[in-house]
Amino acid sequence: MASHRSFYARHGLTHLSSLALDYRHHGVSLCFSPRPTGLGAEQVADLISDLGFVVPERSVLEYNAACVALGLTHSYTSPDVESVCFYVPVLEASALPPSAYPALASVVERCPIATARRRFIVGHTFTRRGMHLRLEVDYSGTSLGCLAACAGLPRAS
Repeated sequence: MASHRSFYARHGLTHLSSLALDYRHHGVSLCFSPRPTGLGAEQVADLISDLGFVVPERSVLEYNAACVALGLTHSYTSPDVESVCFYVPVLEASALPPSAYPALASVVERCPIATARRRFIVGHTFTRRGMHLRLEVDYSGTSLGCLAACAGLPRAS
């Protein structure tokens, strides 16, 4: 991780909000809050490209510019960053990324949730093997508040 200091500085990743250790898969994930001004689509593209990952289409870059946190996963066994994930809060199902919604429609509409509001966190994740989506369900109505607190943002209403 120390060898990536210049990468962090170049991309304005100066506010570490959480750290996760994955002993089983030999990984360390660092979660950062984006710059105080947020990220633009160009900054998202530069960050993905700088890691050597394939840059997606413009609509995906623009969607991820709304992230409130981004995670970088490092491995104990490699000097490379293994993945980057952009966490975007979704306050209603209609705000899911358009290209992903058909694949996620049944999950989003039918997954059990203990609150009246159906909220999610979508994470486009980029790796050397390609891109995939992470969908986190705010089952109890507290996940988005926790994410906002970690990112130093006001709670979503």
